[in-house]
Amino acid sequence: RYGSPVFVSFPHFYAADPFYLDQVEGINPSREKHEFFLTIEPMGIPLEVAARFQLNLLIRPSTNVALYQEVPTVFFPVLWFQQKVLINPEMAADLRQVLALPTIGYICAGVAIIFGVLLILWFPLLKLICGTARSQRERDVEREKRTPAGPDGSDSPLIFTNGVKAEIKTKPHDKGSCDKEPYN
Repeated sequence: RYGSPVFVSFPHFYAADPFYLDQVEGINPSREKHEFFLTIEPMGIPLEVAARFQLNLLIRPSTNVALYQEVPTVFFPVLWFQQKVLINPEMAADLRQVLALPTIGYICAGVAIIFGVLLILWFPLLKLICGTARSQRERDVEREKRTPAGPDGSDSPLIFTNGVKAEIKTKPHDKGSCDKEPYN
């Protein structure tokens, strides 16, 4: 940045061109020790992170400084560092619960839909069953109203007048008519 001769690489020039490895003695790149990696859960939550970087200084010949007039052009490692983070067991347990939430939601939604469908089907069936029983009761009540029982308990269209049975005859009439005169 701003013309600074500092460059970043993986530690020990891991995964770099062999040209850079040959410039400096004592470089031993190892994947286990020098690789940058992220372990990410499918929802995007990082479980483990190992960030490893190396700062390299570009050294090249300089005509202004006598000490650097005859040096080779080389990337010289100055330092490397790592930051490793691993999710703790408590957070991992919480994360497992969070990951189970969609499945629990689908199960609850399925149960609610099944319950709703059963209720939708149950009430018309209940109405049909109870409605049939009720209408049968209503028909029985109507029949009893139309055919009153005599004092002797018989269901006959007879009435008792001063202890004498007399049969009542009525004319056929319209439903709207209230004319109930006896006829012979």
